[in-house]
Amino acid sequence: MWTLAASASPFHLALRGTLYDQTRKALGKQDENQNVPCTDRSELENVQAWLLIALHELKCVSFRRAWISAGKAFRLIQLSPRWATASAPVETDSTAPDESHQLDWAEVEQRRSAFWFAYCLDRFLSLWNASHPTLSDQVQTHLS
Repeated sequence: MWTLAASASPFHLALRGTLYDQTRKALGKQDENQNVPCTDRSELENVQAWLLIALHELKCVSFRRAWISAGKAFRLIQLSPRWATASAPVETDSTAPDESHQLDWAEVEQRRSAFWFAYCLDRFLSLWNASHPTLSDQVQTHLS
């Protein structure tokens, strides 16, 4: 997020390259640790990070680099069954709002917004490059 914010601010041009390099390095380390099981939360954050990096690269680096980074986010979405079967959390019996229930709804909404951002970015990049989209319409209907 800091990398994207630095790319939009004329006062942080010196930080932009450093933040970008550190973020790419951190995401690269996560890709190397594929054998380590990831939690739902870390998977969501990984997809969000790749999408934000792709947006930064589209603005400041190159289309090709942005397309590759966005493709990593798209593949993470496609490889995980949790994205295709995202459903509402289980209702609780109590009338008082439960903190874990609210967190479940928050995570579902974060997952939905990340998916729709990825879906729109996929369509935009596909139109720009005159190629076929990566994310199919069948997957997106499960999350609507």
